[in-house]
Amino acid sequence: MVRLDRNTFESLYYRYGQRLSAYARKFLGDGRSAEDAIHDVFVRFWEKYQGKTSESWVPVLFSMVRNRCIDSLRHLALKRSLTTPGVSMGRNEEILFNQTLSCGAADDSLLLDEMDRRIKAVADSLTPRCRQIFDMSRVEGMKNSEIAARLGISEKAVEKNITVALRVFRENLLEK
Repeated sequence: MVRLDRNTFESLYYRYGQRLSAYARKFLGDGRSAEDAIHDVFVRFWEKYQGKTSESWVPVLFSMVRNRCIDSLRHLALKRSLTTPGVSMGRNEEILFNQTLSCGAADDSLLLDEMDRRIKAVADSLTPRCRQIFDMSRVEGMKNSEIAARLGISEKAVEKNITVALRVFRENLLEK
């Protein structure tokens, strides 16, 4: 068991920082965004695990980076969907869009942080299988047939899980 102290933390940072950054770039496609994600992950990692012990901290770091990247991609997808011209919006989406536009620059980061928190909370409320299928569809951009083949389930099951996830997101994000 390895205790997470300052020496262990620094060793992990210098030994795995570049590998984690390359891993994040695969998700985000942008070096600057990847570096920001890595720094955020290491800060959260220290805050959450300082003084605790583990057999290996490396899988924890890679999981944290993956989750941080997925959250970033969700945030970007939501932001694009709210600002893409020609996309028809429902009444609730229009309200959210107008609230976003009416905020000043100082409020933007607070609003986006709050939206990120709400999206993560809703995603966390999905069943693990539903979330996995939703992530494969919306984050990874896989087709329903590809998801079905990879998971060994029917395309109807994939469609049902995506429908459930979208309904949960709509109910929890747009009605409040």
